[in-house]
Amino acid sequence: KMINASKITELKTLPVVGIKRDGQGNYWLQTNGRGIVIWDNRNDKIIKRIRKTDGLTSNTIYSVIESKDGSFWVGTGLGLNKIEADKNYNIKKISHYTRAQGMLGMEANKNALLQDNDGKIYYGTTSGLFINNEDTRPDHNQVKEVILQAVKLFGKPLKSTSLNKEVTSWYDYPSTLNLKHNQNNLTFEFLAINFRSADELKYQYYLEGADDKWQYPSSVNSVNYSSLQSGNYIFKIRAKAGNSSWSATTEYPFTIATPFYQTWIFRLLVIIGLILTGIVIKMIATNRKLKRQEKLQTIRMEEQNKVRQKTAEDFHDEMGNKLTRISLLTDILKGKLNLESKEALNITNQIQDNARELYTGTKDIIWSLNPSSDNIIEILDRLHIFGMDLFQETDTKFRSETLDKTYDELHLPIDYSRNIIMIFKEALHNSLKYAQAREVMLRITVTKGTIRIELKDDGKGFEIDKIKKGNGINNMNIRSGRINGDLNLLSSKGEGTVISLTFKIPQNE
Repeated sequence: KMINASKITELKTLPVVGIKRDGQGNYWLQTNGRGIVIWDNRNDKIIKRIRKTDGLTSNTIYSVIESKDGSFWVGTGLGLNKIEADKNYNIKKISHYTRAQGMLGMEANKNALLQDNDGKIYYGTTSGLFINNEDTRPDHNQVKEVILQAVKLFGKPLKSTSLNKEVTSWYDYPSTLNLKHNQNNLTFEFLAINFRSADELKYQYYLEGADDKWQYPSSVNSVNYSSLQSGNYIFKIRAKAGNSSWSATTEYPFTIATPFYQTWIFRLLVIIGLILTGIVIKMIATNRKLKRQEKLQTIRMEEQNKVRQKTAEDFHDEMGNKLTRISLLTDILKGKLNLESKEALNITNQIQDNARELYTGTKDIIWSLNPSSDNIIEILDRLHIFGMDLFQETDTKFRSETLDKTYDELHLPIDYSRNIIMIFKEALHNSLKYAQAREVMLRITVTKGTIRIELKDDGKGFEIDKIKKGNGINNMNIRSGRINGDLNLLSSKGEGTVISLTFKIPQNE
C-alpha cells in the first residue's frame, strides 16, 4: 500500500527524508527537524512521535534500522541513538552514543546505518565509520557505587570523636549519627568514579523522612538540608554516567533527637499539670467562696446576736419592770382592801399569781434571746436550775447528769433552746403534779450528730391510751416539730414515765 501524503493533512507539511518499515508493518518516517513519526499504514494515522523531548539527541533523523532484539537504532544529527520500546511504542529507554563513547563524528550520513549477522552496528558519520559491538553497550560505563565523602554540620565536617566512636572505613565521619534537636543543618558531599564518561556523571539523591521522591539528577556532588525536624532519616545517593543504569544506592542513616518539650512524657506532664492547676484553681476559688460565705455568715450571726441581745435587754427593761411593778402594786392594793371583801381579795391574788407566772415566762423568753443560750450545756444548766427550784420544797429528789465540757462549743440554731426549755418545763411540771415520784432524772446524750434529752421518773405512771391529751402535751409535740425532733412518751401503771426528745444537730450550724 502506497502512502499518499497529498491526501493526508498531517503528512503534507512533514519534511520526510526517509522511511523504514518495522516488524509490525508500521512506518518510521525520518524527518528533518521533526524527529521520528510512526505511521499506521492500515488505519492511515500517526500513532507515535519521538523527539528530542522524549530523549533523542537531535530531531534531525538520517536513518533508522530495527535490531534483532527488537530495539531501533537511529542515526541523528548529533550521534547514534538506541530506542528500546514495547509493542505499543511506549519508550522504555533511549541510549546515546556520542563522543563520550568514543565516536569521532556526531552527524550521521543519510541511510548509513547497518547491523551485520553478528549484531555489530555500522554507523557512517561525516567524520568516518563507527562500529559498535552490541556486547560493549553503554552499560559498560556503569557506575558501581557512590562514595559519601563527608558529612558537615552547619558547614563544619563532623569528626568521629565528636558524636560517635564508630567511623567509616575511609572517611572520618560517624558511621551512625545521633544529633540533638537543634543540630539540624547537614551537608552531604559525595563522589562517583567513572573514567570513561566522567563529564556525563549525574547524581540523584533522596532524604527519606524529608523528601517525597528522588530529586532531579544533577552533576553537583553535594547537597545541603537545613531546618530538619526531629526524627529518623536515611540519606540515599546514586549516580549514573550517560546512558548507563543507576548505580547501587548508598545509604546513610542518622537521627535527630526529639526535644523534651515535644515528647509524650512532656505532653503527659503538661496535661497532668494543667489538670492539677485546674484543680488547685477550683480549690482556691471554692475556698475563697467558702471563706466569703463564712464571713457573711459570721457577720449575719454577729448582727443577729446584737439584735437578740438588744431585744433581750429591751424586753427585760420594759416587760420585766412593768410586771414587777404590777406585782408590787397588787401587794399594795391587797393591803388597802377590806379583809372581809373575799371576792376582791381573790381577784387580787389571781392578778398577782398571773403576773408572777408571766414574769417567770418572760425570763425564759429573755434567756432564749441571749446568743449564749444556744449552747447545749447552757440549756442543760438552765433545766437543772429549774428542776432544782421546782422540787426544792417536795419529797421528790431531782438530779441531772452533767455533759462533758468537750460539747461546750456545740451551738444550736436560734429557737432550739426556747423550744427545748418549754418542752421539758412542761414535762417537769407534769411530773410534779401527777407522778408522785421519789426521783426525777434528766439526762442528755450526744451520739453521731444526734442529741437525745430524756426525763425519767419512778412515779405511779399511767396508761397512755387512756390519757387525756390536753394543751400541754399538744404544745410539746408542736414545739418538737419546730426543731424537727421526735418526741416519745413511755409509761405504764406503776412503772414510772419516760419522756424523750431526739433531734439531729443541724450541720450548717
